[in-house]
Amino acid sequence: MNRRTVLALAVGAALLASGCTGTGGTSKGADAEAPDDPAKVSGTITVLTHRTDLVQDGTMKKYAAEFSKTYPKVKVEFDGITDYEGEVKIRMNTENYGDVLMIPGVIEKKDYPRFFASLGSQAERSKKYRFTDYTTVGGKVYGQSPLGAVPGFIYNKKVWQEAG
Repeated sequence: MNRRTVLALAVGAALLASGCTGTGGTSKGADAEAPDDPAKVSGTITVLTHRTDLVQDGTMKKYAAEFSKTYPKVKVEFDGITDYEGEVKIRMNTENYGDVLMIPGVIEKKDYPRFFASLGSQAERSKKYRFTDYTTVGGKVYGQSPLGAVPGFIYNKKVWQEAG
């Protein structure tokens, strides 16, 4: 899956989610549902990102253009944040913290339903996407990772041995 597809999915899910609020959110969370006719969806969505370089070099505009092929009446605005964790954790205390965002590390997994719309059941999403278990609460997925990473290191045994 390419970055455009991931962005389009994330933006679409956030756009279609209703009732996502900050501290006044519900403990159940809403479910994001795709509209019957994407061409009838209109409005503006704000995408928060730590990738300020991609905002500045025009890459995010290309992602928005790709998204606009499906949702032509939706304006996508990007908010590039250099101190993403610090800024977003403050915004999460309000009801205006962006429509699409990476889940900040300070939000406990059990609280995802308070802040985010479900993208669907893990059983269904795991058929198409990997890493759904990392953001699943109560059988529902609240975020989708565009990649997976495993901590560790690789070394050359021969060189390591020779170095003592």
